[in-house]
Amino acid sequence: MLQKECAGYFKSDRGYERPMQLIRKKWKSYGRAAGTVVLKNATEQERQALQKFMGVAYHEQEVEFTLAAWEKALKESRYAQVTLKQLLEGYFQESMETNQALKQQEQEERAEFWRALQGRGGDSETWGNIWIEKMAREAGAGSQIVLKEFKKNPAVIKDQVLEIAAILEYLQNNKTAPIRLAVLAARFTGNPHAFDGNTLSGKLLIQALSCMFESYPQNAEERMDLLYRVGILTDTLSSFTIGMGIPLFLTDGSEHPGYGIMRERREIVQLPLESLSSIASAGKSGQRIFVVENQMVFSHLCEQIKNHECGVICTSGQCRTASLVLLDLLCRSGSKIYYSGDYDPEGLLIADKLIRRGKGNIYLWHYDPETYRRYISAEVISSERLQSLGKLENKGLQEIAVWMKNKKRAAYQEMYLEQLIQDIDSDAF
Repeated sequence: MLQKECAGYFKSDRGYERPMQLIRKKWKSYGRAAGTVVLKNATEQERQALQKFMGVAYHEQEVEFTLAAWEKALKESRYAQVTLKQLLEGYFQESMETNQALKQQEQEERAEFWRALQGRGGDSETWGNIWIEKMAREAGAGSQIVLKEFKKNPAVIKDQVLEIAAILEYLQNNKTAPIRLAVLAARFTGNPHAFDGNTLSGKLLIQALSCMFESYPQNAEERMDLLYRVGILTDTLSSFTIGMGIPLFLTDGSEHPGYGIMRERREIVQLPLESLSSIASAGKSGQRIFVVENQMVFSHLCEQIKNHECGVICTSGQCRTASLVLLDLLCRSGSKIYYSGDYDPEGLLIADKLIRRGKGNIYLWHYDPETYRRYISAEVISSERLQSLGKLENKGLQEIAVWMKNKKRAAYQEMYLEQLIQDIDSDAF
């Protein structure tokens, strides 16, 4: 066992420890005895050890030698039959594959991993197969998370991907009542917390759903909305919206009795997501629905328009999932929905989000350059906030953004509140 004896010789002297590490690094790069080793701040023990083996006196603190010279010294020693590769493998107890070879091997293993997942069978148009195909083709949809776990335990992450794919197909075909996230997790994994936001499976589920809807949630509310869109209920109590005058209908077509009474009395109601999950439809074709983000503006409007048949909704700033769900129901019923908010970057972004979600069923209400110029305030908008206006997609809001970037000032709904009331009174919308 000359190889073992040779490795033991170099291990017996700590003066060889750093030189061997550097030789190993060069070998990994070239796969042969090539390149130069530079040992900086060499100790006396290291210089003596190298002198003993190489037959060269080293006096400087920075020692240099080529791998070719090291290999030559090895062949001239009593370990002449041991190659440099064998020495390194015996010393480090690992295969001396080159970095390029290891990279190639990793690529082949990853390719085989994706091929195995793609071969799961079934319709190529199912959500599960679409998700797997996208991960295999692109560096997205959760592929980076999967590949990171693949390095740790390929079998485990493969099972988790297949599990998420099966859940996607269940959600795609589920036509019954919504299912709570914990119940879904318990049914498929036996652990009700398997899909919590901080778990690997929870992250993969969100990545997979985001792939289907081409939109990744940026916060907890957007995550809740994404899950709700596929029939998964999470926190259905803390997410709520506020409204007045909106008819809510059950699956049998009848108006919800409790909310119906409140509607007839023109009273403000709080609608939690829990209640909305049992509502089949909302609003009526042609009914006017006015949506505002400010609670004070909402309350004032409700006080002034009690004799109208229109509905009013308050989103309370950034739209909660409950507000989005109610708006979706109203869009499907054919209601005419008008949205008005503040003239600041955040307000314009909310409006832009709603317009995109409404797909032609939600209209801007007093969102135009003329209103902005007329009611501009002294409130300065920072450059950082103004940068977010570049995300706007609606052309009308983009026109306002041009003025806002120039003026660097905000304008608020409270300043033109009476105009909002006049619009409703005059049936101009």
